[in-house]
Amino acid sequence: MKEKNLEDKNLEELLECPYWVVDILPERVPEDAAGQYFAVEKYYRQRSRVAVLHRKMAEIILRLNCYYDMSVSTDGVSHWVSNPDPEVFAGQLERLPENGFIRVLFESEATMIDIDGCDTYMTVYNPDRKMLEMLKLLAGAEGFFIF
Repeated sequence: MKEKNLEDKNLEELLECPYWVVDILPERVPEDAAGQYFAVEKYYRQRSRVAVLHRKMAEIILRLNCYYDMSVSTDGVSHWVSNPDPEVFAGQLERLPENGFIRVLFESEATMIDIDGCDTYMTVYNPDRKMLEMLKLLAGAEGFFIF
């Protein structure tokens, strides 16, 4: 586990790139949808359910780490850890506080993943075609959709 410093400029540029959402739903819910989106969202945002979803996200990211080096920041991008211990990383994501934030960077691919502690989705910035196809397979295996 090696600590690393990454430039904020590069990260800000990635935030401007095309992104994909890895979510529990297959597409964005329209504002005028007839269903009960807010009640279902409240159900899934309960701490115990978010922990389960975050554990599944960790499984996706760790599998990507088999193919690509990754760096992880859990403190607002001040400090980065290269290829963290899988058990430690999964635990951090599973126990991510509601106001917490994890950013994962696959620097060689110029791809970034952001996860907020209270969210049931993760945002993937700038994946190339190969990584996106792999993400679709891995996300599907964990019960997520990409849009």
